[in-house]
Amino acid sequence: MPHLIFDMDGTIIDSMPVHRSSWAQFAARHGLSEQAEELERATSGRTGIEGMRALFGAELSLELAQAYVHEKEALYREQFGAQFRWVGGFERFAMWARTLGLRCGLGTAGDRHNVRFCLERLPKPDLDGLFEVCVGGDEGLPVTVLTIQTADPEVIEALRHGATYSIELVEIGEPSLTPPLEEQA
Repeated sequence: MPHLIFDMDGTIIDSMPVHRSSWAQFAARHGLSEQAEELERATSGRTGIEGMRALFGAELSLELAQAYVHEKEALYREQFGAQFRWVGGFERFAMWARTLGLRCGLGTAGDRHNVRFCLERLPKPDLDGLFEVCVGGDEGLPVTVLTIQTADPEVIEALRHGATYSIELVEIGEPSLTPPLEEQA
């Protein structure tokens, strides 16, 4: 059975503008001179620790990097909480996937606090428990995963331990219950 693994930020939740804003606020607090575009380029698709080390230098201690991540992500959740929104069409697509019995997972560079923040806002009861597996960047996911055609437990476990996979991205059109041509013959 096919599985879907969703990225979180910018894929299922419309959070990127708020990430940019919270990064700018964090940077101003800490005297960083990077502009919004530079901040986004340095941090997008990276774990919080990787992002902080990209901004402050590779020698930044783990403890200080974690404290910075906690501070920045608290700003993000505070700002996004008031304007939380799903990416257009996600809820309908997720309901369609559930109707087909597809199993879904969530893989993100975001940390477990941001994952929980997102999951707490899933429409209940329709999408409650949609994601059977959730892996955040602070749990070992080295890259943001967008889509994997099939995801067996060995792939999930390998991702948790640092494996990377080359994936082909496909444009997802309007959900349809029409079977592929080869199944219609």
